[in-house]
Parts: sequence; C-alpha cells; structure tokens
Amino acid sequence: MHLEGFLAIGMLFLLLSALGGGVLIAVKAKGRKKAGILLGYLCLALWTLYCGMPGLGQAREKARRIACQAHLKQICLALERYAEENAGAYPPDLRTLLETDYLTDESIYRCPSRRRPNPEFSDYQYLGSGHRIGEPAFPILRDLEKNHPGKYGNILHSNGDCSIAAR
Repeated sequence: MHLEGFLAIGMLFLLLSALGGGVLIAVKAKGRKKAGILLGYLCLALWTLYCGMPGLGQAREKARRIACQAHLKQICLALERYAEENAGAYPPDLRTLLETDYLTDESIYRCPSRRRPNPEFSDYQYLGSGHRIGEPAFPILRDLEKNHPGKYGNILHSNGDCSIAAR
C-alpha cells in the first residue's frame, strides 16, 4: 500500500475516533457542556477531513495519469499494427484506426483526467502522420494542454516509451 492509502486509512481512523469519542463524552456530560464537547470533536473531525483532501486528490490524479499512459500505449500498439500491414506507414490520423477496426473502443481515445468535453475526436495530439516504422524514435502521441492539471503531460514516443514532460 502506498503513502496515500495509509494517509486515507489514518484520516478515517481519526475521524471515527473523534466522532465516537465526542459522542461518548457528550453522553456523560450535561447541557451546554455536552453541546460544547460534541461541537469540539465535530470540528476536529472536519479539520481532519479538510487536511487530508488535497493528498487524496493528488493520488486520484496520479492514478488518472497512469490510466492515460495505458491509453497511449494501447493506441501505440494499434498504430504499429496498422503500419505493419500498410507498408510501414503510420495512418494519417487517429480516426483511421477506428474506421479500419484497429482500435474500436472510443473511450481509449479519451484522457481519464479530462474534465471538459472535447469536441475533437481524441484528447491526444497525433504526431505520426507522414512517418514510418523503423525511423529513429520520435514523439508520436501527447496529451492536449487541458488534459491534466498543472504544467505536465504524457508524451509517447514511437519506440513505446511513455514519459511525463513539461508542456
């Protein structure tokens, strides 16, 4: 289990213990004291959740970035199959893979991190048009600018290497 998982379990434990302890103590107290103790423990529980949320969001984005890399690699495999059967030439665009049944799952052409709808066919920029198999490694696919938050995105090279690079 990674650090984010331990953080999430620790936060959940603190939240439950704060709420449970607050309720147990508040049951024994009377009147205003009861309400104050319960409110104090509730604030502690909410503070625990607030502090842990950025870490969980970062972990989710990291998982989406990994899923995005998997999509890029699946597209790359389909591009290689297409090129092998078409005299070594890569297709003119990604839509050709769908139309010629090399990669028919349309969700693969979409980045898991993309929040806003993209009117274009794919969330990835295809750079392989006019290239052939056997050339020195070159960037063949990369994320569009709005796919991932921040200044980094995935780039896939024609040799199958996928890396994270600044845009």
